[in-house]
Amino acid sequence: MESSPLTPLLLLHATLRRKLPPSSTKDGDSVVIPRLKTVRAAAPPGSAIAGFSTTTLPATAVGPFGDLDDPKLLILTGRNIDKLDLGSFSSVRDAATEVLEWEDVPVIDILVNNAGIIAVDYALSAEGHELHFTTNHLGHFLFTNFIMPKILGAAEPRIVNVTSSGRSLSAVRFGDLDFNGGKEYNKWRAYGQSKTANILFATSFVKKLGGKGLIAVSVHPGLILTTGFGTHISRETEAANLLAVDLNLDRTLKPKTEDKGVATHVFASFHPSIKEHNGAYLQDCHVSEADKDWAKDDGDAERLWKLSEDLVEQEFVY
Repeated sequence: MESSPLTPLLLLHATLRRKLPPSSTKDGDSVVIPRLKTVRAAAPPGSAIAGFSTTTLPATAVGPFGDLDDPKLLILTGRNIDKLDLGSFSSVRDAATEVLEWEDVPVIDILVNNAGIIAVDYALSAEGHELHFTTNHLGHFLFTNFIMPKILGAAEPRIVNVTSSGRSLSAVRFGDLDFNGGKEYNKWRAYGQSKTANILFATSFVKKLGGKGLIAVSVHPGLILTTGFGTHISRETEAANLLAVDLNLDRTLKPKTEDKGVATHVFASFHPSIKEHNGAYLQDCHVSEADKDWAKDDGDAERLWKLSEDLVEQEFVY
């Protein structure tokens, strides 16, 4: 399979399942779609217009993208911890090994690290680390680095880390990732530190592999209430807890449709202008800026990389 910017292979990874036959579809689960239908979703004027529906599973790239509505392969994966549990390093390694063994998928042009958890009660991963940090960062860190040979094999590889405005809730707590064993736990700060980590993770990839052609960015999709993400959260009871951590966050919590929310994913994955903004933070289909210094510090990005290597017990040298 040849790789080119106009026929990308996109691996949008929430949790992993083996590919179905090209003619197969199965909503809410893994799907391989040989051709994508073009559809429009609202976006700011002058922005690329793109989107997909989680029900019908079409995806788009129109307008400034050029002719990108016929990628060779699209792999969409549902949340199924039987196949990839980001909270378990052994599960992540097994899933990544499976991807590396796909002989019919020699390269991966675009990886979107999309899965995560939000505001759950205190819990530890299988390896004993705070669950937000493990699921939202360490699992992606391990999975992405593990399959890096196939990513770097692409002509113009991209990595898109899905972060959140929740980055404003906390810096990475380098000296106390697990909140003093849960004694000082705050579910929103735990979520926030993992979202800050997503941004710093992209920064590290630019520093380490930007010279080899890798594009890495982070994306804030916005508040989308219809995806099932965060359905366990009571807006009535948690609103005060959230605002107690960041009074300014309420200004950004304006719900979007699924199509509008995913538009920035597709913008980050395909738009040619991203090459000029490697390492950027994106929202609403344009380059923005993370509003906290702790999400923009190159030194913290490198510190996080080393810490992540220590925690997954594997070194990745580029």
